[in-house]
Amino acid sequence: MGAIFEKGHHDGPEKLCWPVPSIQGLEADQVVGVSPMKKPLVLICSQDAEFYLLYSHILEVDGFSSETADGAKAALALAEQRELQAVVLDCDPASINGSAICAHLKREPRTTDLPIIALIAPGAEHQHLDLLKAGVESFVRPVAPAKLLDCLRARLGLTKR
Repeated sequence: MGAIFEKGHHDGPEKLCWPVPSIQGLEADQVVGVSPMKKPLVLICSQDAEFYLLYSHILEVDGFSSETADGAKAALALAEQRELQAVVLDCDPASINGSAICAHLKREPRTTDLPIIALIAPGAEHQHLDLLKAGVESFVRPVAPAKLLDCLRARLGLTKR
């Protein structure tokens, strides 16, 4: 059965499908699907409030939901409590040890297959190899939001909206 598209607003988010295509000028809140799906939940770990506020907004505009953590302990606690679909780590060597977080997540049965994308500081390119060995995609900051979104979609097997 295909999706039903109605022009105008509907009475509840339970009828929304994700990912919701933009069809002939209809906005996401005007598209009604037949099977409910949750938005993919992405954990953003950074001690930079500007970073996680910006990337939370970018992810949510693109159809993801997000949680934020300002350090390793908070990130690991959220990974245990929530059903995450991916993690974005802002690896600042002075504050967040991305390699340690990744190693812990990859050791835990519940999070071993969790896609992790690490953003590393310029000058810390030596982290690429360690992260790659741990199964983590990494980029040197700054990274274009479109590139991060494309990588998330690819790792989650989603198509572009």
